[in-house]
Amino acid sequence: MRLAGPTPEARTEHRWEAGVGAGDFDGADVVTVAASYALNDSLYVRADVSQLFGEFSNGWLGTAGIGHIFMPQRRISPFVGIGAGWVYVEPSATLVEAPSRSNQAAYAGAGLRGYLSNRFLLQAEYRQYLIFMDTNDNEVINAWTVGFTHFF
Repeated sequence: MRLAGPTPEARTEHRWEAGVGAGDFDGADVVTVAASYALNDSLYVRADVSQLFGEFSNGWLGTAGIGHIFMPQRRISPFVGIGAGWVYVEPSATLVEAPSRSNQAAYAGAGLRGYLSNRFLLQAEYRQYLIFMDTNDNEVINAWTVGFTHFF
């Protein structure tokens, strides 16, 4: 059975997207909610809120960025993005009281998005985060997510 996808015009005419995804944030599970607004056919601004579930800590990540879709009229198209935000991590230490930490973050990412039906996309993304630590010992985090996006 084949699902009908949107016409090439519908793929470039919508302005708002909202989605959910899940994946890996340097060994921690991550669940993400995202929204984006298209400035034109291939350029968009995006905001994400993610919850991190790790073995030794949990946390939140909020980012805002800008992205570029290379072939928005195609059923499957690659994209890239950059952005910045804030990460909050709360350790799950039970024996020693470890302090919570909150740091600025920046990211660069790339991925693929494909239309599943008239209003739904499947999107896979890899991001590399740079966490700006207070100790001037910045941390690089690799993350990936896969999720569904609805556009309107």
